Amino acid sequence: MRESEEWLLDAEKYSSLAWLDGLPYPGDTLADGWKKVVFNQFHDLAAGSGIGTIYKDAQEEYDQVRLAMEGASANALSRIQASINTRAQITSGSVPVLIFNPLAWQRSGLVETDVQMPAKPATGISVVDAKGRVLPSLILASNEATNSYHLLIRAEDVPSLGYEVVRVVPEGAAL
Repeated sequence: MRESEEWLLDAEKYSSLAWLDGLPYPGDTLADGWKKVVFNQFHDLAAGSGIGTIYKDAQEEYDQVRLAMEGASANALSRIQASINTRAQITSGSVPVLIFNPLAWQRSGLVETDVQMPAKPATGISVVDAKGRVLPSLILASNEATNSYHLLIRAEDVPSLGYEVVRVVPEGAAL
């Protein structure tokens, strides 16, 4: 229940920002999502005292909401990303990564992302923020054939309702 509310709130925020840049606001999609979420917040379901059928139906509707909000958010974030200059901080061999914060306060925390490096790093990779700080990161998976990495990054001080551009660089590269 709570996750569905978060998906909707984030999709609304991203869609509002993208609307300012000219993308049509997905009002009908968001309204439909809220109707499903609120409908499934009746007391039997929330308290866990309902019959099995209602949980199955509710899960199907929550899955529909999740998929719809992932689509709305992805569409809006794509529009927002297109207007962000990620090349300003790029050095040779590095890859920019945008980290978004939909909350109303500055935030630090863990972020998962995928990157594909332009060439195979000799020793490994590091993640550097806009201030030149090396952020703690962990390679969760890699594919040497494509120089691709699935990373866990400890983002620091991402501004409220904003973003930060970090760089994934070959380990030991000039910061």
